[in-house]
Amino acid sequence: MNHHTIIFTGNTNLQRSWGVITDHYMSFKNFRSIMNGVYTSNYPIDLLGYLDGVGEIEVVTDHTFTLGDNMQTSRVTFTIKDLEGRTLECEARGVLAIQLYNKWWRHGGTETFITMSDWMVYTDRGTNEMKIKDAGGISRFEFNALYQDVYEFRAAYFNESDPTGIESDGSSVELDWSP
Repeated sequence: MNHHTIIFTGNTNLQRSWGVITDHYMSFKNFRSIMNGVYTSNYPIDLLGYLDGVGEIEVVTDHTFTLGDNMQTSRVTFTIKDLEGRTLECEARGVLAIQLYNKWWRHGGTETFITMSDWMVYTDRGTNEMKIKDAGGISRFEFNALYQDVYEFRAAYFNESDPTGIESDGSSVELDWSP
């Protein structure tokens, strides 16, 4: 038997459960600041948002591959939304694209909040819009992570007074998403 297992028996009387809240190292950036050009592509950033949609996987030429001109890789575009309804278009390539696409379609695509660590801001040359792309092998994502920031974001997104979904003392949640 795993010594970390909790077993609920017929005599268990559970009144409350808070779940596990995990600490993290991420510093989530404000979408407005990204759109206003505060962040450049020189350093990776962390994002938290509502996953609004995931496109189809495409196979494209990988121009970053230096050993040949014909290296092919997977690419998927997706959008994330902040609390004020702003959306950012994002792009993932390679294994990350496949993982994100598969996880989205397996998850069902409803009420999905995504944390993204170490992604890059870039300006789309065709549209002159600020967009987000993965930074090679360092970028990561997680759906509905067990972080207090995610609970608070979810509560604010759905206008819930209690970010944990359990009874509270009636105090309100204040979020400061300034840069």
